[in-house]
Amino acid sequence: SAYAGKNLRILREAQTSSGSYYQFSVGGKPIGWVETKALGIFYQTSMEKKATGARYIVRGKEGQHAYTLPVAEAAVNKGPLTKWKGKRLIVQREVTVGKEKWLLLQGVGWVKATNVTTVLYNKPMTAYAKVKLAKGKKVWSNPYNTSGYKVVGALSRFTGKDLRILREAQTGNGLYYQVRVSNKTIGWVEAKNVAVFYNPRMEKKEKGTRFVNARKKKQAYYRMPVADAAICCGKLQKFGRKRVTIDRKATIKGQQWYRIKGAGWTRAVNLSTRR
Repeated sequence: SAYAGKNLRILREAQTSSGSYYQFSVGGKPIGWVETKALGIFYQTSMEKKATGARYIVRGKEGQHAYTLPVAEAAVNKGPLTKWKGKRLIVQREVTVGKEKWLLLQGVGWVKATNVTTVLYNKPMTAYAKVKLAKGKKVWSNPYNTSGYKVVGALSRFTGKDLRILREAQTGNGLYYQVRVSNKTIGWVEAKNVAVFYNPRMEKKEKGTRFVNARKKKQAYYRMPVADAAICCGKLQKFGRKRVTIDRKATIKGQQWYRIKGAGWTRAVNLSTRR
């Protein structure tokens, strides 16, 4: 009764003429032998299953610990998860002990499943891309093999179209982008299957003034240097014969664009140095 409620680690099993016995320890200290019928086993290696995949430490859970066995006991504690922060960790085995799921991570040890995640980060992103690899590739409702994911269509449907990238997620299976076509968000695609042709890092500072080319006044200007109707801000005729200030430039798909300060982006050919 002195050990009621404590985790007893079974070290050896012995079958004698008078019955079956376990040698056990508590907190790393061997205690003695007890009849097997006096104990209720809540974990043994036969309960484990093979598992695959990859995980990352959940942000804020770096102070949680790994163990040599799937039991939160000081005697099998391998230390905090701090040094594994941001690293891709390979899953080898899994087991449910009581109501708690545990995962064995290669080179780390056993950790509670709640301390790891399939997604390292999921953050907003501003970019545009084209389909690069379409054959057999899918669009997913969520990044592949994460919670709630399912196939929503073939990537080949969007070949040749401008894909606006809304978010970027790093998962155990790779890098994914959430994309939109026109005004419709279509889902998530593997980053390696698309080629980014615009992101803000491609922009450069520019100084100068321009006038709208009289023959181009019906051309549009946009929130980004991409001719996407979903981000159109209006027609250049709004500026009439006024002088406009240029503050940024970018070369996208071989075409130079200028940003009109306080307004938006338009192709450089739509502007002129002369009124």
